[in-house]
Amino acid sequence: MTIPVTCRPSSPLVLAQRTPLNLIGPVGLEKFYLGLQAAWGKWVTLPEHLLHILELANDKPSTTTFKNFTLTSAPVDHTPASLAYRIEDHQGTAVIFSGDTSYDPRLVELSRHGDVLVCECSFPEGLAGEGHMTPSLAGRVAAEAGVKTLILNRFYPECDGHDLLTPARRAFSGEIILAHDLMELSV
Repeated sequence: MTIPVTCRPSSPLVLAQRTPLNLIGPVGLEKFYLGLQAAWGKWVTLPEHLLHILELANDKPSTTTFKNFTLTSAPVDHTPASLAYRIEDHQGTAVIFSGDTSYDPRLVELSRHGDVLVCECSFPEGLAGEGHMTPSLAGRVAAEAGVKTLILNRFYPECDGHDLLTPARRAFSGEIILAHDLMELSV
């Protein structure tokens, strides 16, 4: 069976009705985006009114307040531009994203009393890689921060066939979830 697919460029009217995209990241994000534009041209170029880039300090914690939430970022141990993020709504519900990092006390502090910590776990126990975590290190961060739920994500192929839950549970007694592609959770 053949299904016809029609692809038409967006008209100016359709683009005008779209919601702007807020792109938030470390200092250097805009330069990175401009490099993508140079390489891919119109495929990654949005009209100025549809793209807002906000660069956050990558050498110290920073906090930005938006209409429905507060975003706090902190540098973590991976590259000079690496940041972890805490998104907290006005009711106090907080979700933290570690990004790539090894164990880092700044991540513990950023995660303090959070509801959910989405933490990278690139390697299984015994195969740690520089700038990345194992299940026990992610569990240690979650325990020291006092979060309610730990979601392990970003599994390198080295994790295939390894038990990731047991080492994480040795360090953290709260709920632990192994993330998978297209997973959705309500907080």
